[in-house]
Formats: sequence, structure tokens, C-alpha cells
Amino acid sequence: MNWTGFEQETLDMNQLSVRNTIVKRAEDIEFWRSICPHLSISESPLSSNMKPYAVSPHDIQKMGKQVLEEGYFQVGPVVPRQQTKLMADSVRTVVDHGFPATFVLVYDQVWQMLSRLENLLSPVLGAFYFMTLDVWIYYIRGVNEERAEPKEDSGWSPHRDGKPVFNTLRDDGRPQLLTVWIPFTDTTVEHSCMYVLPTHLDPNYPNNLLEYSVPRESLQDIRALPAEAGAVLGWNDYALHWGSRSSRWADGPRISLGARFQSRDLDGSNFLTLDPNSSFNFQARLATIGALFNRYSRRTKCPEALVNFCRSQALLYNAINQIRVFKERSTVESTL
Repeated sequence: MNWTGFEQETLDMNQLSVRNTIVKRAEDIEFWRSICPHLSISESPLSSNMKPYAVSPHDIQKMGKQVLEEGYFQVGPVVPRQQTKLMADSVRTVVDHGFPATFVLVYDQVWQMLSRLENLLSPVLGAFYFMTLDVWIYYIRGVNEERAEPKEDSGWSPHRDGKPVFNTLRDDGRPQLLTVWIPFTDTTVEHSCMYVLPTHLDPNYPNNLLEYSVPRESLQDIRALPAEAGAVLGWNDYALHWGSRSSRWADGPRISLGARFQSRDLDGSNFLTLDPNSSFNFQARLATIGALFNRYSRRTKCPEALVNFCRSQALLYNAINQIRVFKERSTVESTL
């Protein structure tokens, strides 16, 4: 008997079983409820009346001036530490079960946190701005931490979130599209903190935005952005920024969230937005996660079966998008 062939066949069957298990878990709402029982999955995460986070007048004023003059801002902490610890612990649980951190978006609490930034964002984006579905959860492992597919080894390399062919700045320089970044863990220079080149010191801003390198003469203008858990950082579409690698002195992973918000007066954006008065159920959230992995798949690894599952969910996301666009057009046409 060919024992080597038998052992290989057994190994293949075991791998297939593992792949099937992770997909079955991904689409099982009760699985997600069981691993994080302190979090919820409802039909409409924003249906309840949640108060905005308190933000000091100093931070509001600083944010408005800094994003206008330098293209980025950093204030806070704004989100209470109890909430960031809850989210950090939940992300760890999701990752420990073999899923990339972004799957924590199945839970209400992430979306509720983002919905409570009104006091900080309204002065810049305007009243009744939109929360887009372009959200990512980062788990940057510590150097001494075991490698695993759901964990990222470093922050993302230098980039600008937007493309120069699509202008997202008003005439006065205020952004119409804003990326917000919130650390769930204290993030020092040892923990893969963010770095930014302020726009007023960037020789490639605003006329050479496809250039992502930093000239030698601008190296001293780079700013490291260590931040306490719950701080709120952000930048416009064209500010050059990046995440770093953790050092061996880091005492844990860097866990954080990035999300994009847009003003109501921005035309031409193709981001889907979250309507607080509409359903955003478990299936819609899986579809959103699938679309995010379709967009950012080069940034993180996950089991092949889960990749295929995400692709199928991305198709559903696109179908939802088409239905939503059709409904919006029908509504407009009915008013003409």
C-alpha cells in the first residue's frame, strides 16, 4: 500500500475540511454571535438614537485649521477607552478564529462608533455628511508575534487615497472626502504608527500627486503620529501617508480602523454610503466585506476558500449597488 499517497490524500481531505469550515462559519450569523457575545448584529445598526462623542472646542478648532493648512489632523482621544478596548479584544478574537480583522465589520458596534463622530467632522464636511462603506480594520502583528494569514506584517506603504483626476477639495481647500483613522490600541513609533508628509511641505503637492516618494530634502518634514487608543486622525485625499512596521520592542499588535466620509456636495463619487434609516443586515455586511477584500486583496492574505467566498460576496455587493442606483434614479425621475 502506498502510505505516502494515503497520507497526502488524508492531508488534502483535512485541508478541504478546514477550508469548508471557515466558509461555513463566515456565512453563519450564529457563529459570529457566539465568538463575540458582547457585540450585536442587528438589521439596522444605526437605528437607535446615539449621541455624538464629546469633542473639546480646542480639538474642533485645531482639526479645522490643521486639515486646511497641512492636509491632515490629529486630536483626542475622542472615543472612550472602554469602547476601544472592546473593539481591540473583538478583533483579536476574530483573528484568532482564522479571519482577517476586517470581518469585525459584521458587528453593529463598529458602525455605531463611526456614526458618533459628528461633532468633529461636521465643521469640515458640512452637516449631514455621508459615511461611506469604504472601511478597513488593521491588525499589524508585533515582530515577536507568530505569523498567520489574517495578520498584516506592516502598515501600508506610502500612498495617497485619492486620484488627481477626481478633485475632492473645495475652492477654500476644505476636503469633501476625508479618511479617518482610529487606533483601538495605544500606537507608538514601536507599534507601526502612522506617518504623514504635511501637504504644505510636500514638493509634489498639488501638481505631481502620482509621485509617492519623499525627496531627500523633505525627509525632516515627515511627521510621526503616535496616538493613544481612541484618538482620531485623518487626512484629505491627497496627503501622502503610510504605516510602518512594528519593532521587537512593541508589546502587542497595532489594531486600528480606517474609514472614509464624504460631504453631501461631492459629485461623482462612486462610494456606497450607509443610510442610517435603511436596513444594513448581516448579508449586506458580508457583501460589503467581500467588496473590500476585492478592492484591497493585495494588502492582506487569507485562506483561498475565504477569498473565493469574498469574491462571491463582492458580486452581491455590486448587485446591491446597481439596485440602489436604479432606485435612486427612479426616485429622481418620479419627481420630474
